[in-house]
Amino acid sequence: MLFRPKVTFVGFDPSPLLRHLLARRIAALERFDARLLSCTVVVEPLGNGLQEGNPVRIHVIVILPGPDISVSRDSGLGPVQRDLRLAISQAFDAMEAELRRHHDHATLIVLTHQPHFLRGRIVEMDPDRGTGLVHGQDGRDYPFGPEGLGKGIGGIARIGSQVRFRLQEGASAPFAIRISPLERPPGDRIDQ
Repeated sequence: MLFRPKVTFVGFDPSPLLRHLLARRIAALERFDARLLSCTVVVEPLGNGLQEGNPVRIHVIVILPGPDISVSRDSGLGPVQRDLRLAISQAFDAMEAELRRHHDHATLIVLTHQPHFLRGRIVEMDPDRGTGLVHGQDGRDYPFGPEGLGKGIGGIARIGSQVRFRLQEGASAPFAIRISPLERPPGDRIDQ
């Protein structure tokens, strides 16, 4: 885990056993998914503190590359320690299920070796929307949106403009980002 896990107890001091249980469950989450960046756990009594008969809510928030995942579980109304351990177990079991589901549906980012910037030229462009298509030196066409245009290029980009850009993997295909005018020596041309 990139960042140290954070455990917060609202309105009560936890027992060493409770701290140990949470540390074990957090370590198990980390073994379950090595991409975890951070984990936050909040143990919060509902009602008037940690007393017999008051439920307790367990929040588990996991930070991953991509969207964060959060689950909460409440204890029952029985003996505090037994129900608290059960709520912790249910919360972490639910988090493991969410991580499994996230892992099964996550778009895998494939890192490939590529030049720092690719070169190409703009072959289609809608200046009003800031969208278009860059034909790269590799012979492929890459779409771009207004967020892909680098600072200051929006007003000068035209069809035929020679540019440099980077690729970012999308859900279905790569797209061009950080598009900027190509500064080239005189006589250097990219013919596509």
